[in-house]
Amino acid sequence: MLPFRKFLSGIFISGCMVSSAWAQDLSYAELIAQGAASQELPEYRDDLKRDLTTWDSGDLIALAAGPARLPKSFKTGVASPLQNSDPNTIKEIVDLLVYQVENRTSKNFATIVLDDQFAGPEVFLMNNLINDRTKNPALWDMLDLVDRDVRWMALRDKAAFERARPFEVDPALQPQIKVDTPSYPSLSAARALAAADILSRLNPVCSAWYEGIARNVGEGRQIAGVNYASDISAAKVLADRVVQGLIAEGHLSEVAARVRDEAMNTRIPFKPCHFMAQQSD
Repeated sequence: MLPFRKFLSGIFISGCMVSSAWAQDLSYAELIAQGAASQELPEYRDDLKRDLTTWDSGDLIALAAGPARLPKSFKTGVASPLQNSDPNTIKEIVDLLVYQVENRTSKNFATIVLDDQFAGPEVFLMNNLINDRTKNPALWDMLDLVDRDVRWMALRDKAAFERARPFEVDPALQPQIKVDTPSYPSLSAARALAAADILSRLNPVCSAWYEGIARNVGEGRQIAGVNYASDISAAKVLADRVVQGLIAEGHLSEVAARVRDEAMNTRIPFKPCHFMAQQSD
């Protein structure tokens, strides 16, 4: 494990210098231990609450509309997040600072901003991996159904846990995109992961590409300073549980049959994924 060796002492992140307390010659373990006992590190507050009225109107409408199929009492399996002052949260913040320094390039920033303008299945349309709604309405009906339940469950859990965003806990993490909901679990990651799961089940040959796109969404949220790694992990748990719940209860059977019929009627529901491999050569 590398020591910091004043690694962060002269580094600026979006014009904001990293806290000087993090510029000491400390290993991660030493830093966490100090964070639990010392006042030299920033004060990590546990009372950062967000009024629901500050949420984006689209999220409020989605929350009011309710899930498409699963009951509102559905258990997502997402555990309570760490408190802001927990040593492991402090470690996550340090990890984010290092991750941002290593990955916040102009190219990554452009991708993050672009990804933020799309959500769930639309990320895969943007990456040219599926056709638009007019060409494959049944496929989009299926993706929309899953996305609605994933979105509602994630918003419900966000409201219940009210975890502060990383940049709210430490201002050194300057956000690169606007967010107005709590941090945990990551909504963007959950929606992308669920869509990737469905697409992979329908078109396994391209599963690596679907999963890669979803993974990029989660990584981008961390580079942007708006989500912890544990927010992304919780999003994975939620997405898996919702998809499995919808399948187990037979909620996808009818629309899956329509997707199959759509594919047989000379329409091509999926675009070839080999072009992505060519681009990466």
